[in-house]
Amino acid sequence: MAFATDDLTAWLIGMLADAGRGTLVSLVFGSKLERALSSVTGETVRRTAEEVYPDDPQRAGDVALAITEVFAVQAPAGSLARGETTLELLRAGVARQLAVLDDPELTGTGQSSAEVLGVRAGMLAEKLADHLVSAILARGSRGGPLLPLANQLNHDLTHLNLEMWDAHAGLRGGQAGTTIGQHAEAAPSRRLVWAGCRCGRSSII
Repeated sequence: MAFATDDLTAWLIGMLADAGRGTLVSLVFGSKLERALSSVTGETVRRTAEEVYPDDPQRAGDVALAITEVFAVQAPAGSLARGETTLELLRAGVARQLAVLDDPELTGTGQSSAEVLGVRAGMLAEKLADHLVSAILARGSRGGPLLPLANQLNHDLTHLNLEMWDAHAGLRGGQAGTTIGQHAEAAPSRRLVWAGCRCGRSSII
């Protein structure tokens, strides 16, 4: 299953530049970065679609096509808020792009594209962002054009995980007898923790 993902690649590069992350782009600006990201986005769309419909290639293909079409029209990328990470901006941007799939007025049929596909736009955005980050980390571990971006995302993951655990520990700080194991069991279910935090040796927990 192969789809043209040029629009998703262009969106990703534009997001990094518009969000004040131009240094990540300028380090490897040009065809090398574009080719590397094009390979990543193609893999990302395929894996996302196959995760949604692992036993139905036809419906998986429909999902992949919908994803690629959504990025043909660029929603405003926005800018980094104070303290916001590149990872957070990427996730928010993907969610903003895919939100149109929930709009029934765009199809003229009374049903949204998401309803026709049998998926929720929010769920699809989460899966797409997860696979996109995972693929960038994996490719970046080998060096080359994606290394600066992979390093930035790894830094963001570490930062956000520390914030998550600090906040959780603060909420439970007044309760005596709380063990580290209890903290881990009750931790908020945010998909931010990647095992083995070195680029590319990572898998989503």
